[in-house]
Amino acid sequence: MKNETVTRFSISLAPSLLKQLDEMAAEKGYDNRSLAVTDMIRNQLVEHRQKTGAADIAGTITLVYDHHKPHLQATLTGIQHDHHDVILSTVHVHLDHHNCLEVLLVRGQASVIRKIADELTTAKGVKINNDEDFVIALLDEEGVAAVHGSAFIYPGHFRISYATSTEALIEACTRIQRFCKNLR
Repeated sequence: MKNETVTRFSISLAPSLLKQLDEMAAEKGYDNRSLAVTDMIRNQLVEHRQKTGAADIAGTITLVYDHHKPHLQATLTGIQHDHHDVILSTVHVHLDHHNCLEVLLVRGQASVIRKIADELTTAKGVKINNDEDFVIALLDEEGVAAVHGSAFIYPGHFRISYATSTEALIEACTRIQRFCKNLR
C-alpha cells in the first residue's frame, strides 16, 4: 500500500463500548482511535482470509476427546491420513484415563485446512476444540453462562459478567474450576 490516502468514515458506538475501545487503545499504546480500529479491521481481515481464502497458512488444529468412544480414534486417524500432505505432525497427550489432547501442525491452503478442522472437530466424541465449544460445555455441564472470546476479538478466552452478587460470582468460579479440573 504505497502512499495510500486514507478515507474518513464514522461509526456509532454505545458509550460503554467506546470506553472499552479507548481503554484498550491506551493499554496497547495507540496514539488515537483510528490506529486502533485500523489494526482491528486488519486483524479481522487476515483472520477471515485465513479461514476462507486460497492463501497458504500454517497453524494448529487442537482437539480434546474421549478415546473410549467407539471408533473415534479410527475416524480421526483416517481423516488425518486422508490429508497427510497438509498435516505435518501431530502431538498426542493422555490427559487422564479417558481424555486425550491432540494437536495437529498444519500447512496448506486455508480453505482446505478449514475443511479438515471441520471434519475432525465434528467427529462424534470430540469434546472441545475452541472457545465457543468451551462456553457451551460450561453452560451444559455446570450451568455457568459465559461469552466466548472470539465474540470480542480474543479467541481462546472467555468472559463472565460481574453484574451479579458476590455470592453468585463465587459459586460460578467454583463451578468453572470444577469444570476445568474435569477436562484433564
